[in-house]
Amino acid sequence: AYVKIYRPGWILGQSTTGIIAADNNHLLLLIKGCIQMGYVPAWKVRLNILPVDFVSNLIVKLSINDDTRNGVF
Repeated sequence: AYVKIYRPGWILGQSTTGIIAADNNHLLLLIKGCIQMGYVPAWKVRLNILPVDFVSNLIVKLSINDDTRNGVF
């Protein structure tokens, strides 16, 4: 049996249209709140944000590729 773990980070909108379901996304709600208040947290954090269609295509390709039997992606 093979084990493949997918850890894509933040998954947001579609790559060509930018369409996003923002209703329950706490990152987007945080950004919206910061814009509304005019303040941002003093965090030194890098966000790894990927478009949903890229992530889904990559997971499908990795899952059917026998060359990558075990791994964290």
